[in-house]
Amino acid sequence: MSRLKIAYFVGLGGLHPAHSSFVKALKEVGDVDVIRTANSPTEIVHSFVRLFTNRIPRYELLICDGFGPLIPAWLAKKTMVARKLIFITTSLAFLYHAGVFRHIMKDVDGIIATSTLMSSVLRKLFCYEGPVTLCYPVPDISDFLKIKPSLSARRICFMGKLTWLKGVDLLPEIMKEIRKEMKDVEIYVIGSGELMSRIDKVDGLRTFGYVPHDERLLLLSKCSIYLHPARFEAFGASVIEAMAAGLIPIITVTTGARDFVKKVNPKLIVPLNPKAIAERIMEILTLNPKELCELSTRARKEALKWTEERAKEHFILCIKSIISGDRLAFTRAS
Repeated sequence: MSRLKIAYFVGLGGLHPAHSSFVKALKEVGDVDVIRTANSPTEIVHSFVRLFTNRIPRYELLICDGFGPLIPAWLAKKTMVARKLIFITTSLAFLYHAGVFRHIMKDVDGIIATSTLMSSVLRKLFCYEGPVTLCYPVPDISDFLKIKPSLSARRICFMGKLTWLKGVDLLPEIMKEIRKEMKDVEIYVIGSGELMSRIDKVDGLRTFGYVPHDERLLLLSKCSIYLHPARFEAFGASVIEAMAAGLIPIITVTTGARDFVKKVNPKLIVPLNPKAIAERIMEILTLNPKELCELSTRARKEALKWTEERAKEHFILCIKSIISGDRLAFTRAS
């Protein structure tokens, strides 16, 4: 593949840290411009106008990271600012604009899904017939590897935005079920968001809000289990971070990081049901020290397997597959 002129579109929030390996990989094969776009209709028009007023050259390839930049990316493709358009899945945002998304997808040359969950959604709900490849994000786990978890502690941790989509509203009911059998269990809730007022006074739930990185590491070290009860999570970088810290993950089947967790133990993936989640937590908490240590060790090993170098290499294979029109090659990350 000859050196390409590449545009990498991101939202106003900038590049997600776990996706930085994607940009690094592209820079090894082409000249990359990372371009921040906008979300509102007015801002989208302004972003699109800037593509021309700044006389940005035409691109052989445009990568759209998430749904937010997809409309300006699609406009760039339609007006020949870019020859090929590749979409990276990052969330379920496209479901809230399904009609627009379905129309735009006709002009998308390929998709890079960040989990098998996302690839199945795109195939089943939108019947997308173009190339769909798979490349996982790469969270920076270096600091988490230094943690020694408290495997004997009856403390559980959740990290992330306190939203309905992440299942945070289920935590009180999960705790209620657990406390029927185990009165001393606590769930540490790290993060801020719209549901804080619904959980901050629930017995057994300790809310910390947003905390600095070092404090987050300290709180993780006091726990044995990481819980992610998401209704839908495209990937779930926090799951991989917790696994790298040696915590035992318990996640819902609608969490993209299930691709990693199933290799630790498939039983750690549970239905989106508070009672089922609580039962699995109690089952893990009653394991003997040797069994807990084995699960912790496996979790850490799985988190370590998907390195930045592997991700960069595979990401380029995904790009080559889409550009060549090969709809069969590299459909799964190894």
